[in-house]
Amino acid sequence: MDWYAHDVFNCESYINAAFRSWYSENEAYIFMMDEYLLLNYAPGTTDDEVLNGPLLICDGFPSLSGTAFGEYGIDCAFGSHDKNEAFIFSLNLCAQIYFAPGTTDDYIIKGPMTIKAMFPFFKGTEFESSIDAAFEATTKYEAYLFKGNHYALINYGSSSHSIAIGIINQGFPSLKKHHL
Repeated sequence: MDWYAHDVFNCESYINAAFRSWYSENEAYIFMMDEYLLLNYAPGTTDDEVLNGPLLICDGFPSLSGTAFGEYGIDCAFGSHDKNEAFIFSLNLCAQIYFAPGTTDDYIIKGPMTIKAMFPFFKGTEFESSIDAAFEATTKYEAYLFKGNHYALINYGSSSHSIAIGIINQGFPSLKKHHL
């Protein structure tokens, strides 16, 4: 249980995933292996505050108990433009959840299922086995997903589809200029 306090300084990374809460401004759910916390990140200040946690994911999100997400953790996530919804990933699995801020009334909207079952357009691509990172775009029902040196821009709405898949520094040329 105390993995986050042991050798954190020497860890390459101990935050696996995050998404914003719609409940209150400047709040985000932060996932670390099989635990999470709710953080008020207080932009522009040093007044950030842990509002809840760290807790086991299965304790704060009872609908995830007995799933890979509750038992092994959330590797990647992105918030949805639908209030209090998010997409979560663990290895090759994903789910769409309603996260019910301030309660334990969360539920699974869709899944758990493989990434290629949720997003059939990823079949045969590097994205079908896992997702490294993601964030919701400002355009409604769009998100950027990353795996290795590739990115995908997707529409995750009712008629989900791939908008673009490519090499990161070709899709984001400013990163190439900075040798990233």
